[in-house]
Amino acid sequence: ECAICFDVMDHRVEPLTPLTCAHTFHEICITNYMQTAGVALEHLKCPVCNRAASAATVIDDDTLAMAH
Repeated sequence: ECAICFDVMDHRVEPLTPLTCAHTFHEICITNYMQTAGVALEHLKCPVCNRAASAATVIDDDTLAMAH
């Protein structure tokens, strides 16, 4: 589940964004988190582990199709 909104994460329903710390969130949740916190991507800290992190590739059906 997404640690921000606590909803189930399913890339077929909504794009997901894994961070370099290995925690994954709904794309919209981590985007809203950064905007609300006033944090630029280069200064992002994971809301779960508080490590400096950057967003990896968004996971959705398109990126999964390109990987196969």
